[in-house]
Amino acid sequence: MNSVERKAATILSSIGFEVKPFKEKQNIDPVNTIYSQIPFKHMRLDFGLLQAKIAIEINGNYWHGLGLHSTSLSCMQLQNRLNDAKKFAQLSNAGWQLISISESQLSKKSIGNLIRHLILERLII
Repeated sequence: MNSVERKAATILSSIGFEVKPFKEKQNIDPVNTIYSQIPFKHMRLDFGLLQAKIAIEINGNYWHGLGLHSTSLSCMQLQNRLNDAKKFAQLSNAGWQLISISESQLSKKSIGNLIRHLILERLII
């Protein structure tokens, strides 16, 4: 887990979720448990509520070229954006809902409330 994901894990813990690393062949805990680094097809999900099939992806500003116009993106950033789109499509096709949070959003004081709201909104649907 990188530093941006650790910050996200701290925020998730602060709003009442237990954050645990995912391990194969484990019993799945109640819906208030968020797992990190969940294998999904040929990739990994940053975080997820497994029973509710809600994925939470944390996108680093640099790696995903956030805040840049498409004309100033590097090849790596373009590839990461393409991979993000593929991941979203595969998650959606498998019945998962996605919450995507940028590194910049993690610095906002209200981000915990926003994440809680987004999770609850998806649990209700």
